[in-house]
Amino acid sequence: MSYLSIAVKGGYIMIILAILSIAALTIIIEKFLSLKKNKKEKEDFLLEFDKVIQEKDLNRATQLCEAIDSIPISRVYAGVLSNIKSDNVEQTISSGVQREILTMEKGLGSLSTIAAVGPLFGFMGTVLGMIKVFMKIQQTAGGVDISLLAGGIWEALITTVAGLVVGIVALSFYNLLLDKLDYEAVDLQQKANMIIGKFD
Repeated sequence: MSYLSIAVKGGYIMIILAILSIAALTIIIEKFLSLKKNKKEKEDFLLEFDKVIQEKDLNRATQLCEAIDSIPISRVYAGVLSNIKSDNVEQTISSGVQREILTMEKGLGSLSTIAAVGPLFGFMGTVLGMIKVFMKIQQTAGGVDISLLAGGIWEALITTVAGLVVGIVALSFYNLLLDKLDYEAVDLQQKANMIIGKFD
């Protein structure tokens, strides 16, 4: 018996779980591609920015950040450079980093929700399946066919397994992505602090 034929036995709840798994996979792929792209663009930006720092050219540095405003670090740097002579530059860094991380976290709330509701849908499918099994037992007036009973039970349990798989995968990648974003926040904070005093 193939996995597809087994999954079909789970009923319409499996359709819901399939939709949840596709949604989770879409979010996961999009976030990893976004982080990969950001890493490459950040490295290229920092190489160019380091040259400007050596020249201590504040105007050119600001122009560079404004020209390359598609990545978080350039937007954070732009905010720092515009307030570099003020007393609230530290607050500018903190608020800028927080704003960028919140933007990068978009979609993770949905992934967290999928991780939570996936197993619940699985359990609901199992409960509905067990109700059908006991209804059949009642209809047979106690003359239970063991093979029929066993078949009904394992079919009901399919949705529990599927729901747990969806939940485990979604939760694992949710935590992994959060770790990566926490690292990104610390990295942005450190790099932004490093340019303070470079343009005295």
